Amino acid sequence: MALVRVLTLSALLAPVLVSAPVMAQSKPKAKEVPSMTVLVDNKREAALVELAVVTKGGEVITVATNVGAGKQANGKVPNKAGCVVSVDGMFEDGTTVEVANVNLCKDKRITLVE
Repeated sequence: MALVRVLTLSALLAPVLVSAPVMAQSKPKAKEVPSMTVLVDNKREAALVELAVVTKGGEVITVATNVGAGKQANGKVPNKAGCVVSVDGMFEDGTTVEVANVNLCKDKRITLVE
């Protein structure tokens, strides 16, 4: 009777022992990128003091500061911001820019013009 129990126990464990190496060989998960890089291109004659994106949830995230007239800068936007954001900017001459529904996943370049 004891022999039957041992065989039954090993028969039950065999699928677990066989499947364990197979499970260990599964593909590793891709690393999640915590932010995307966007290019801020200031083609205005005034320096950009600050450029921020506003998420659908209302969170304000500063992307770039102090970008001279005719200059470019790279900024980081966290992935948690989502693709579609509003862009708000302020220039040294006191003018502002507000653009709604900018899709940063489609175009990672924000060009500011007169």
